[in-house]
Amino acid sequence: MKKIFIVAVLAAATCFAAGEKKKDAYDIKPEAAKATDAPAAERWQAQNRAKLAAATEDAVLAAFVKDEASAAALLSEVKTGFQTDPMKAFQIAAVTQFVMCPKRKSGRALWTAQLLAFAEKAEQPDVKMFYIDQLRWCGLKTQAAKVVEIGKASGKKCVREFAEQVSAELSGKPLTR
Repeated sequence: MKKIFIVAVLAAATCFAAGEKKKDAYDIKPEAAKATDAPAAERWQAQNRAKLAAATEDAVLAAFVKDEASAAALLSEVKTGFQTDPMKAFQIAAVTQFVMCPKRKSGRALWTAQLLAFAEKAEQPDVKMFYIDQLRWCGLKTQAAKVVEIGKASGKKCVREFAEQVSAELSGKPLTR
């Protein structure tokens, strides 16, 4: 009887320990104790609709690609560990889209050159990949080789593989591994 009791206690303890949910290291809301503590992107965008509209007006976006210093000021807002201000991240994505309009080709060259420069000097893999991801959408075919260099120099397999994928997309050549 004593053995059955000990086995039952150990089984209960094991079940309790297994049921306790650990914080996922890859949780996109690392500061939130539970999922409801951090708003979903959809809810955040709905709550900030007016601010987002003002922050992404054509005149505001054009100001970020008027010169290197303006582009650099915005791109320097990217932080590691999901600490980037969501409004700044939204603006960066909006500039990436903005420069893709055919009438704004000069802005595209400046923006992509700054993205490359920031990707190259970024030390954290998540930050480096953020810049490379922006290049995925607006980069130039002539920048494909540089993207691969940046990935290789990172020393991280995930960055290298992502950079190779982006480079293949920019160059139009199939990805080979």
